[in-house]
Amino acid sequence: MGNRRLGLLLVALAAGGCGLPSRLQAKPERALHVGLATAPISFDPHATNELVAITVNSNIYDTLVATDTEHRLVPRMASRWFNPDDRTWSFDLRPGIRFQDGSALTSADVAFSLLRARNDPLSEWAAGLASIESIETPSPTSVVVHTTAPDATLIEAFAQTLIVPRSAGAIADSPLKRAPVGSGPYRLAHHSEDLTAVELSTWNGYYGSSPAIDRLTFNSIPDDTQRVGALVAGRMDLVSDVASDGSSLIRAARGVNLLEVPSLTLVYIGFDVARARTPYASPARNPFRDARVRRAVLAALDRQRLVNQVLEATGDEAHQIVAPGVFGFDPELPRNDPDPELARRLLAQAGFPGGFSATLDAPATSFVGDARVAPFVSRSLAEIGIGIELRPQSKQELFARMSQRDTSLFIGGWNCSSGDMQEVLDFLLHTPDPSNRWGRENAGGYSNPRVDQLAEEAHRTMGRERRLQLLREAARLALEDVAWVPLYVTRNRYGASDRLRWSPRPDTLILGETIGIAP
Repeated sequence: MGNRRLGLLLVALAAGGCGLPSRLQAKPERALHVGLATAPISFDPHATNELVAITVNSNIYDTLVATDTEHRLVPRMASRWFNPDDRTWSFDLRPGIRFQDGSALTSADVAFSLLRARNDPLSEWAAGLASIESIETPSPTSVVVHTTAPDATLIEAFAQTLIVPRSAGAIADSPLKRAPVGSGPYRLAHHSEDLTAVELSTWNGYYGSSPAIDRLTFNSIPDDTQRVGALVAGRMDLVSDVASDGSSLIRAARGVNLLEVPSLTLVYIGFDVARARTPYASPARNPFRDARVRRAVLAALDRQRLVNQVLEATGDEAHQIVAPGVFGFDPELPRNDPDPELARRLLAQAGFPGGFSATLDAPATSFVGDARVAPFVSRSLAEIGIGIELRPQSKQELFARMSQRDTSLFIGGWNCSSGDMQEVLDFLLHTPDPSNRWGRENAGGYSNPRVDQLAEEAHRTMGRERRLQLLREAARLALEDVAWVPLYVTRNRYGASDRLRWSPRPDTLILGETIGIAP
């Protein structure tokens, strides 16, 4: 692939064609270059729930059902689904679906995929599928899932669980990590060794409509200015994670547009609350186990200033555990305004009148403007007596540290792509429970039995209003505990060629088959 720009190469879409600007010249194939802030971690869709990997893999693999830009369920591999009872989900698969290796996709592959994502010890999707008890495959195009109890959100987990062939095997030694085989509209054409460049091409055996884009290339460009510069210069056709400076460049340039949609991603400060002695803080006893210390951290932070001055309005203040667009968000919950004096009193009451020091593990390039967020947090905590040593790192390093719980204080983020708070409760706030795979992403070891009880009851509750009450009560308790400190909700901001016809999604997915080209 080298450095040659594939660009966006158009063929005439209407009889007779039309004149095109120089940045979008008509050529035999139609290709799209996408610039992203980071690279995907793995092509195995069950091995990671990292956002960029989900975006790339969602073009290669497919799901039983999906959600549209309004988060409404739509058919995908399943032409229809229904519930014979509250503990059974029955799916009819479209006939004739094939994998990109030529093999036929059957109900056995679907059953294998769902159980792999639920049971494999390395799966990062298990919590959402924990209620699955057994799966039947009465015919090659029929899948019947039985659950241990009613599960109102299982269908949303199905919408996120990508289907792989039975030949994939276990995650630990699966060939999918570098050689994906899906049934989606695109197949892997080429990738660099470090996955900073991934080129996909349309797969002619796809059961759905042929995408307008023939070649889809994802390029990792971590520097915000360089990423937007590549768009303005014509080397990229679509770029993500546009910061405030980039917004100004795009608005001033010709042939490109700034696109924005409310996000489902919340960035937060997490704490080690599980260990009596935490490795990266100076006191002999873990200060973060004391809720008064966590409340002091909360009171020290001026999130309005963070958003307006540090992020320059590229995010929104967060005062809850989910973004406003997520089911379970409670508009009645009060805000927490900054109060440094209260923060100092709380530290003194907790036995740290002189403060203490700690290491803050922070992402360097995972979110828009995140390189400026950690220093802001550090300065804010220093003002109340908590000295911070910053440890910025790549998302791979940070994810590994968090999964191993090798951190005392960290900045994390979660894209609630299901649009339902249940996801956050199951993955991030439930007491770690290996038997049900709950709490797998609970890096701080937070535990509140009542929150667990409410989360589990919400799973079993099919009535929407009652579920909403349960979710909101669980969220209120977690906030009272200061399970974490919400910082801000990101905004999904993109720069795009004005020849593209595309609506950004709140869940950040960039799906080639949804991108059109203006005639």
